[in-house]
Amino acid sequence: KNFYMNQAQTYEKEKRRARAILTYQKLLTMNLLDLEKETINRKLLILYKETGMIKEFMDMRKKLGV
Repeated sequence: KNFYMNQAQTYEKEKRRARAILTYQKLLTMNLLDLEKETINRKLLILYKETGMIKEFMDMRKKLGV
């Protein structure tokens, strides 16, 4: 779990957004606390917007109630 989180953050810093998205999505399939899932979903929301993944962005926005 920590490995994937660190890897996703590294990808974000390197502007490798597509890789970061895949890594965060992988994290969501793991057994996480609700707070961790919320944090990951918010990061995905930003990444979806930055990469132009409008459908995913809108779905995530609806899921988070933003």
